[in-house]
Amino acid sequence: MNPSLDTFGRRANQIELIAELLAMEAEAAPKGSFRQLDEIIGNLFIRSLRGERIATIVQDELKVNTVSIHGLSDEQRSFLNATFGLENQQSRGAWFLPESANLRVGILALPWAFREYDRFATGIVLEERGKVLLKSSADAVFVWAILDPLFSALFSPFELRGNLSGTLEQEEMLNRWDEIDNFYQSLGFHVIDELAVLRWGRGWHKLRATEQLEAKRKLLQALEQQAQYQMASFYRAFRVQELIKGYYKKAKRDARVKRKQAVTKALAPTLAAFFSGDWLAFLNYLGENPHPEEQIVTALPEVRPFIGGANRATEIAELQGIPVEEIERIAAAYWQQSTGQSPVEQRVNVLKQYWSVFDNIHALQTVGMQPLWGLVEDYGVFYFDDVVQSPYQPQLYQTLLPKDLLSEIERLWGTEMLAKFPDRIVSMLFPHELMAETLGPALKFWHGCALTAWFLCEGPYSRTDMAGLAHYYRREIAVLETLLTPIDLKLFDELIQAETQLGPSEPIYQSEELSSISTGDLPFTVRTGLGSRRSGFKELRDIITYYRRNWTAQFFDRYLRTRWESEITEAGRVYHLLLHERGGKPPTLKQFAKSAVVVTNHWFGGNVSGLYGAIQEKAPVQPQYFKRLPSNKGDFARAVYEAIPPHLPQPMSEESRNNSYQLLRLKGEMANLSLRYIQLEEALGRVPEPREIGLEKLKEYGQLLNQDLSEVWTVYTEAIQAAMR
Repeated sequence: MNPSLDTFGRRANQIELIAELLAMEAEAAPKGSFRQLDEIIGNLFIRSLRGERIATIVQDELKVNTVSIHGLSDEQRSFLNATFGLENQQSRGAWFLPESANLRVGILALPWAFREYDRFATGIVLEERGKVLLKSSADAVFVWAILDPLFSALFSPFELRGNLSGTLEQEEMLNRWDEIDNFYQSLGFHVIDELAVLRWGRGWHKLRATEQLEAKRKLLQALEQQAQYQMASFYRAFRVQELIKGYYKKAKRDARVKRKQAVTKALAPTLAAFFSGDWLAFLNYLGENPHPEEQIVTALPEVRPFIGGANRATEIAELQGIPVEEIERIAAAYWQQSTGQSPVEQRVNVLKQYWSVFDNIHALQTVGMQPLWGLVEDYGVFYFDDVVQSPYQPQLYQTLLPKDLLSEIERLWGTEMLAKFPDRIVSMLFPHELMAETLGPALKFWHGCALTAWFLCEGPYSRTDMAGLAHYYRREIAVLETLLTPIDLKLFDELIQAETQLGPSEPIYQSEELSSISTGDLPFTVRTGLGSRRSGFKELRDIITYYRRNWTAQFFDRYLRTRWESEITEAGRVYHLLLHERGGKPPTLKQFAKSAVVVTNHWFGGNVSGLYGAIQEKAPVQPQYFKRLPSNKGDFARAVYEAIPPHLPQPMSEESRNNSYQLLRLKGEMANLSLRYIQLEEALGRVPEPREIGLEKLKEYGQLLNQDLSEVWTVYTEAIQAAMR
């Protein structure tokens, strides 16, 4: 780097004291004032140390966290929104901000907690935390970038002598205390005596609980008494100095460096906090010029998903004056399909067929039939104990759905991509589970409504009643509202009213005839209560059917389009974000895979090149599929189950079954795990190792049989190979 110190930044990089940096700022007066920001931080800083709650985190009924900062004036609120709103920061190029952050909002209120809860204060405030979407509010970004780091550092002694006590090695503990001393001195606190008793090696463990509490109170009192508004400026300079040092550490001889190279994950909050996420504003502060290859993107390109295919062939052919067959041939080549239909179009068409069948099955259900719990794949697991899983009916869809529809679901959702192996397509273990996931909250809501009506009437029990139905499915209802495909709330009013007209509760019994061997008495019957039922299912069923069909007619097409369009658009947004972060260089497939895996599996059968085509980018690879998993996965898993020793008698006596329950459970779990084994074999191109499929079940099985892991692995792989044969 050029040794000349003719810029503000280069001179600032040579100093050590925070006060000197503030003096240089006052003298040089670089563009951009920190006055208003310092005032807000100082005000919140003083209020917290005086025992006020300056911010809270609240979780709504959907378990979504929001953060609010209290006591701001209208002017301050306006400043925060303009400076720290995520969209505003991104408009200055701050695409490096995370989507969400785990915010420790409670730590901001430690003095208040000590006043209210004494010795439990530290534990209570540390529990007040949560994952928050930064786009939810400017307050969330402000807490993430400024307040959480500030108060975490300020109250670090309380954690070291609280929840972290006894958890750190001596060297790490001493390093933490050095950081505390540096931070306190930088802000201007003089609390050597108050800190002395809390330090490492000063006999803290010998103090009684009341003495330890008193030591913490004295430190808090000293901090409150010495706190001054200008400490906010010292804190800002402390953080900015770290950013300056980080910049020049990475800068070349011409004192230039790209933002991505200089701003590490640890320094990103500082750029967001004191320069509004604006890299050029920070360079202006330093007096340095941007790197010639620096690209500041203030808006990501608009993603317009392309899924064109056979559905528009006629329209395009007429516009272009080309035969329809030629358009279909071009579309088939683009999507690497045998027909002109795009992967998305194929799946949308099958989902529509499925929805029609699903609706009809529920509409025709009558008393005396089996429950429909199992029509939608809920668990993604095979059962091997030959016991009827009542009222759940495993893989019920296999008997109720038409064979051609079953075949199409297996074809379109029978493969997937694993995020760790994006260049391979592998067999999907439970295609109906993936199909249901693709269909999303609408399926979960309407299926759940119908099941609730059935079990409320036909027993043996129900998860909720009609009065609690809307709350039970509140998440699905909220998502459908967001997608502009809302549920008509009159549905719940009518169901609640209809429930009042149901017949009286009638107990359901299971009868078993027994005889006394010892006395020779006559046989007698034992009745076991299993729940209850009420007449009136048809009325509830018809109400749900009416509203489901109205919703379908009004919203289903829009709902499906929104599902695929939003998922593909979001993947495209992430792609362009990664493209920007890499300076215009396309992200590698593995870098993109984590964000692409869900949409790829929902709409492209695990073939990520289809997603690249939909966002109109060039795919770096054409994923390969080396199928190993047998088509009848249930038979294969059962063969593994039966091959795993020991071979217990079937059926088993009640006593014997109870004694062997753990072993039977593990055999079942290992048999299901064998599907994952073969799936990994498809992805790896070789036999997986024990650590690659998880050791927990294998170790537990070995402990029950007093075998080591190598013995268990040999037995397990032999069972799998036997099942494959």
